[in-house]
Amino acid sequence: MDAVAIDQEWLGWLQGLLESGAEALGVDLVGEPVLGLRGRSVGCRAATSEGEWWLRVVTEPACWACGPAWTGNVEAGGITAVRHPEVRTTAEWDDHHRRARAELMTLAPGPAVATDMGLRHPVDLDDAWWAELRTSLDALAGHPTDRVCLDTDLLQRWLLASFGVTIDPGALSWSTAHGDLHWANLTNPGCWLLD
Repeated sequence: MDAVAIDQEWLGWLQGLLESGAEALGVDLVGEPVLGLRGRSVGCRAATSEGEWWLRVVTEPACWACGPAWTGNVEAGGITAVRHPEVRTTAEWDDHHRRARAELMTLAPGPAVATDMGLRHPVDLDDAWWAELRTSLDALAGHPTDRVCLDTDLLQRWLLASFGVTIDPGALSWSTAHGDLHWANLTNPGCWLLD
């Protein structure tokens, strides 16, 4: 879990959302819940007669529960040659002025490399892992999208504020990228992209 303090009431509420998601999608929870970054989501291994899956439940204020950030995991199913979990089915409901979304997805071959964005200890990633990452990122770069998480204006502001440099926007070449790529969104063994 990251540095954001999560109180016991919030944890209990997330656990209740996870149980509601399991009931709505007809699965049994079989593992320990894992919090997403900043306590915005919770996930757990789940089982059906067909095997094991990953159940992820995310929550947002109802006014923010829309658009590509809300449905991104489902939309990512159309991206080929990128190793990532695929959403099998979803359910949505309202709970105390918030919207909840449960996504039942294929189980990744390994756990996340880290529990948050940064590495806190050395990790052994072999050449095959790095090759899998490169293959997925190359395939993602070639996938067309109209989603934007970073544009030239924001990039120019960040570079100027952080390094005191300016760039020529016309000299940039843009491609599709994972907008939240960090160590907690990569698995090992088996390099899959999460979230």
